[in-house]
Amino acid sequence: MLPTGLSIIHTRSIKYRDEIIQLWKECLPDAPESRFDWLAEGNPEGPAEWFLAIDENNGNVVGTGSLMPKELFYNGQRIKGGIVGDLMVSPTIRKHCVKARFLHGREINSVPVPTIVWLFVSGLPGLVGLAKRK
Repeated sequence: MLPTGLSIIHTRSIKYRDEIIQLWKECLPDAPESRFDWLAEGNPEGPAEWFLAIDENNGNVVGTGSLMPKELFYNGQRIKGGIVGDLMVSPTIRKHCVKARFLHGREINSVPVPTIVWLFVSGLPGLVGLAKRK
């Protein structure tokens, strides 16, 4: 189950370029902006597919993962697959999820499942779909 107020979207659009780059600056401060441009338009295998966690309260991108198309070989056959990368969640959301459990009086026996796991899991059907398209 996703934390309250978050939704996951799947897109190939560059509509969220600035928001993704801002999240990278929080989580990967050394990642150049040109990385996004390569993922969106420069990869010879095709544009990346994005899985974004959106905070429904303010519309901000608070988590991201990408599926970069890649030609792979399986059992001697070429298949269209992908590489999952750029998995990150805003530090604010990571802290909020733990804080929310304390505020609601719940005991925390283990670290909560991070939102990024949901991003990854939601990306798996896309990975399978890419492989089947070939």
